[in-house]
Amino acid sequence: MKGRNILYSFIITDVITLMYNFIDMPIKDNWIDEFNKDLVKYLDICGGRLCYSSKTESMLAVIDELVERGTVDAQSLAIRFSYSLRIAYDVRSYSIISSAVVRLIRMGIPWDEAVKEVNMKYNLPDDECVLRSTPIAIYFKDLNEVLVNSERQALATHLHPISIEASKIYSFSLFNVMHGLSPHELLNVLISKIKYEERSLALRIKILAKLLNKKPKDVVKVLGNGSLAHSSIPTALYCFIRSEGDPTKALLCSISLGGSVSGRAIMAVTLATAFSDTKPLFIKDILEYVENYELITSKIDNFLNIVRNLHHV
Repeated sequence: MKGRNILYSFIITDVITLMYNFIDMPIKDNWIDEFNKDLVKYLDICGGRLCYSSKTESMLAVIDELVERGTVDAQSLAIRFSYSLRIAYDVRSYSIISSAVVRLIRMGIPWDEAVKEVNMKYNLPDDECVLRSTPIAIYFKDLNEVLVNSERQALATHLHPISIEASKIYSFSLFNVMHGLSPHELLNVLISKIKYEERSLALRIKILAKLLNKKPKDVVKVLGNGSLAHSSIPTALYCFIRSEGDPTKALLCSISLGGSVSGRAIMAVTLATAFSDTKPLFIKDILEYVENYELITSKIDNFLNIVRNLHHV
């Protein structure tokens, strides 16, 4: 099933790019065109298994929310985060916003007050909430439901309008690629048919086609290469389109751009996997060595069984 390959690709890309969360990668002079093991940056300190980051942990919490409720409620999800996310575990590398919201809720601060206080203090459009919308694009049959629930899951911790819109752009893209749009067809839709609320996102997405033959440094000059959503979602889309939907090439493109690699790589590879419906070569035989492997596969099996039944109603 396509959903299984997408979720496994998400997790494995997170695992093998985990160390990129702790280093600022230089931009490559030229595009990396061949995968090798030196590009894999994982940690095997989680009970002797391969660690994953906040991206996988929070995405799995969204899966739990969908399985139990059949929809996403921002407050319910935030409370779920407060008892399930290991924000103090350094290897997870949670964003300052998500971790601060969770801490306040654990202290007894009402969710809505916690979110407002944290976002007024930091006001950063980071991309952590963007990535965790992945299972939402798989779960719902209707695009409007995908967009509504993507916004709700983002609002559990984030209020910045760029983070909210980026979450919807990513889930919109993933849903449409799962349902048959090619990389270049998606680009045409994003350029010509979407009305953007955030100018910084619109400008970067609408210029993607003009950057496809440029070198990494030229792309970064225009799109940036950080973890803020107005950079990470355009660069992820760029790598998906430039790779023509090849998961391995999408990963290599993401690394070539340097900066904050992991979030970009996960989104680009996930989109490419949705298009190709094949497991990327670089994830072969890795999943069984990931921490909590048995729990993760059980969660995903249960989730996909529910999705299968819903989609056949």
